[in-house]
Amino acid sequence: MKKAFIFLFLATLSTYSHADNSDIEKKINIVNKLSEESLGISLLALAYLVKAHPQSHLTFDYMESEDKAAIKELEKAEYVQTEIRIGLPDGTHNNLQYIRVIPNHRGSEVQRCMLALQNKE
Repeated sequence: MKKAFIFLFLATLSTYSHADNSDIEKKINIVNKLSEESLGISLLALAYLVKAHPQSHLTFDYMESEDKAAIKELEKAEYVQTEIRIGLPDGTHNNLQYIRVIPNHRGSEVQRCMLALQNKE
């Protein structure tokens, strides 16, 4: 199912150069709906999942509400665990909140599939 979704995603986007903006928006909405139906997460959440890394600390204080919602979406769908902390591990920036987005087994599997797709020629 994941491969079918990814194929459809790429096939849909491959025609973007011949489409006007409203057509592109419609196609993105279709792909977003397919992502929600097949993976249980939106495209924005999928983007966060793909780049999630246990050693990465994102500045939580400056995140947009949509980005925070996407991370909560990943957590609710059980693809990641999150950890919020004050300051960075090296003791700097103790006046800011940071969030770690840590993929679990399911999240790592999605990352693996996306990486395999990226490396496929």
